[in-house]
Amino acid sequence: MVEVAAWSRSLITARLAGEQGQEIFAVPGSPLDPRAKGPNKLNRDSAILLENAEDVLEVLTALRQNTIGEDRESVIRTKLRTPAPLDETILTQARATITECLVPPPSRIDGLVQDSNYSIDIWSHVLSDMALAGLAERHPFGAVSLLPML
Repeated sequence: MVEVAAWSRSLITARLAGEQGQEIFAVPGSPLDPRAKGPNKLNRDSAILLENAEDVLEVLTALRQNTIGEDRESVIRTKLRTPAPLDETILTQARATITECLVPPPSRIDGLVQDSNYSIDIWSHVLSDMALAGLAERHPFGAVSLLPML
């Protein structure tokens, strides 16, 4: 699920699919973006956080490796939903570098990530913190900008 309002029929469909044992993936978005309310709610409730194609492949691999007697959901939760903690030293360095990379005109996140030494996980973490602090803003089509200081 990507860019769905908080009260969309797509959320009903996703809920029903989840009740039938289907895997639900949701791409996170800025908590300030109304189009991200649906996927963020799904991620908070039960969906698998989807940041790239590898996330889907990990789920498929986990399902294929599921042995008899193991609960399918517990396999996925164990392998995918237990996030590795981010090293605070790396995050501190990343915050400084990412802040230097951002400018007021919107820039594509994928280009910024590609030009940096940091993974999309670290960029997402830092950009979410910056957006919540009112320092950065996400834009449509995968762009982000630095907000002017008042």
